[in-house]
Amino acid sequence: MEQPQNPNNHQNNRDGKQSNNSPITPITGTLLSLTLYVLGVAILGWLIHDYIPLGERGKLFTESVFSLAIVIVVIIQARIYFRQARALDAQLEETRKATRYGQSAYITVKSIGLTKFNIGELIEAQVVFVNTGNTPAYQVDSFTKGGMRREPFTFSISDLVKESPDDGIKSGGILGARQDTYTQIVKSRALLTDIGIEREKHLPYHVWGVVFYTDIFKRRRWTQFCFQRRPGETGFNLGISDANKTSDQEEG
Repeated sequence: MEQPQNPNNHQNNRDGKQSNNSPITPITGTLLSLTLYVLGVAILGWLIHDYIPLGERGKLFTESVFSLAIVIVVIIQARIYFRQARALDAQLEETRKATRYGQSAYITVKSIGLTKFNIGELIEAQVVFVNTGNTPAYQVDSFTKGGMRREPFTFSISDLVKESPDDGIKSGGILGARQDTYTQIVKSRALLTDIGIEREKHLPYHVWGVVFYTDIFKRRRWTQFCFQRRPGETGFNLGISDANKTSDQEEG
């Protein structure tokens, strides 16, 4: 059975790439500094020549040139330190991201199986959720629905939360780490009839929903899913839908 991908597998994509396209390279920075220095010396020379008595020009010019050189060196050094600090901050942020992804909970759908498919009764399917992460998931809330739907089928999370029947909501639990699971029964809204069995050939039976949870970093996250059953099968496969996604993919 095809399974949804673990968001942990997308860690590198989710982290993003740092751009280092600085308009000032070391070479252009050096040339710019030299240009500024020469320009500063020229301006000092002009000022000293026009406004300083002849006897004091040499000494003042020398002192001014050295002072200007020191100022430029300080500016260059400050820029170097600033860029190093930014690079260090970026590395620390990447480390924090790696820690979050390595230690977060990841809830997805392990399997969906048909448990009742009898004429005159509600159709029932069992959803098995699994936490594939290394830490528990808290405040686990799941909203599910089942029914025959035309393909491709999609839905919005907000509409699902508003429209889910009482028996399609399960909330408040904690799901342990490392393959711990919990189940939820999903019922259809109408009794199965002979006509319904015939209709399923053209309108596959779907089970869809969303599970919300909070990780140890207090981030509220979710996994949205949509599975379908082919007539005669007891298991469900991923439906033809763009609804199978996670909050990590949306944020990425």
